[in-house]
Amino acid sequence: MVKRSLYQCLEAKVLGDRIRCDKGHPLNKISKDGIINILALSRGDPLELGVCQKCNEYDEMGPPVAPEDRGWVHPPGFQTTKRRGRPRKMRTSP
Repeated sequence: MVKRSLYQCLEAKVLGDRIRCDKGHPLNKISKDGIINILALSRGDPLELGVCQKCNEYDEMGPPVAPEDRGWVHPPGFQTTKRRGRPRKMRTSP
């Protein structure tokens, strides 16, 4: 099963430095308003949140955004590792 991502949902809205669900679903259980920080988006994180996986109002806008087209913090040729979140250089074939 392909996971649903905020990159593909038409209901995800960026407001300044925050991301919220236009339908009012809490994207973050910790914050009072359910809004998440844009930092995850800027790093190019997957943004496959649990709340989106079972959402009846998830409105997919198209195919998944390729990992290399996500984020803007790291230069091309870098990706974040899942275990530490620090960038590591991608291997390129000669």
